[in-house]
Amino acid sequence: MHIRYVAERDELVITLEPEQGQVIAVLDEQDRVKGFVISRAGQFVQQAIEAGIKLKNLPAAPPPQDGMLWHQASSRMINTFGYDKDKHILEVVFNHIGTYRYYDVPWDIFEGLRNAASKSSYMRTMIIDLYPSEKKKS
Repeated sequence: MHIRYVAERDELVITLEPEQGQVIAVLDEQDRVKGFVISRAGQFVQQAIEAGIKLKNLPAAPPPQDGMLWHQASSRMINTFGYDKDKHILEVVFNHIGTYRYYDVPWDIFEGLRNAASKSSYMRTMIIDLYPSEKKKS
């Protein structure tokens, strides 16, 4: 776990390892902890569900499947996306058009999407129309 303080935003950022995610503590004016925000929380949600914890207001993303590594996306275009490293399948849950599977996607392209500042731009320039795809039936 890595902890750092970002003075210009007055934030304490805790990075969980080996999982990919950040935990941000939300404080009130008296510096009391009001809550926590976990980014890229899909893997934590799945672990909580498997532990028997009941969660409310879950996103409309599919549950993780065997071999699928899921990530939340803070994007106008994408809700969440998952990657099967063994099968080289990228599955993307779009906010407005449904879920698509992209085939023969290399790991570095998935990593590029995961690390992209703009997931939408990366999808348009590096994935859409460049890899075989199909829309998943609901």
